Amino acid sequence: RTVDKIVAKVDNYIVLQSELEISYLQFIQSQDAKFAGSGPQVKCTVLESMIINKFLLAKAEMDSVYVEESQVEEQLDRRMQYFINQFG
Repeated sequence: RTVDKIVAKVDNYIVLQSELEISYLQFIQSQDAKFAGSGPQVKCTVLESMIINKFLLAKAEMDSVYVEESQVEEQLDRRMQYFINQFG
């Protein structure tokens, strides 16, 4: 039986299935979910945002730039809001 699995990998960073599920549940319980609905498309958008987050961390590491996780989360929230506004 599989306990967890990797659903995405960006450089040395991974996204686990359990992390995706937690992020998805948090999103659908948030105020923003009213505009986005639920289902596979929303889960895909959440995964995309998580991948962007990991990409930003990896890029910052490569550029030797220290990025606070709060800054990454803020940028991620902005991008999520953009997608919600664009695609409903």
